Amino acid sequence: MITFQELEFTTSLEREPLNQAIVQQLSDGWAVGDVRIGLSENNWDKHASSFAYSCEAQGDRPSAVLFVAARSSGVSYVSNICPADGAPNPLGYELYNLILGDFYQKVLRPLEVKGVLKVSQSSPTYKIEEHLSEEAYRCLSVFADDANKSTGRGHPSDLKWWQDFLIAVHKQPQRRPEAGILSRWFIEEAGWDGWPDAVSELEDDYEFGLSLLAQYDNNNRGI
Repeated sequence: MITFQELEFTTSLEREPLNQAIVQQLSDGWAVGDVRIGLSENNWDKHASSFAYSCEAQGDRPSAVLFVAARSSGVSYVSNICPADGAPNPLGYELYNLILGDFYQKVLRPLEVKGVLKVSQSSPTYKIEEHLSEEAYRCLSVFADDANKSTGRGHPSDLKWWQDFLIAVHKQPQRRPEAGILSRWFIEEAGWDGWPDAVSELEDDYEFGLSLLAQYDNNNRGI
């Protein structure tokens, strides 16, 4: 599945020197500030705790505003990209990733070559099996293939596979798909596109089931 890419980078620069280093690289329609409220050299958004940089429409790239925020000391990331000046709203996966890639190539890449920062980008393709344990993916695959799509987890044998999937995911709290991603997987890859109501119920059950299992653990630990 295509998904929104993530981009983060590490640097030894403090907030304002980093901003100035980025500003000096802006070219090819990139400018400092938020074009939606008027470009300004003072591009620090106190409410969002991020710097804003805008791009004008150019070729396949639409006009947009990109925000860079700090994740922790020395680690910054692109926190959001918003459409501007007639761009599609929402941008969608492909345009979002196109703008992100353009910002990297034209603005951050020159700084990376100079050793000012080091960039890490996620893949634009999300493979759910890479975010599940082997056991969790096996349970999910069997359930998705064998369950009666009109009844979802209604049959006892289907319910068991679904519950085993939830338990397996619960055991891997640091790496698990979000509920929305799971829904997309059912519809886009598992062949459940004709049963949106069943998928919606599974999404709700996924969130509730993991929350219930977490609370059960907390109760047993006396939290």
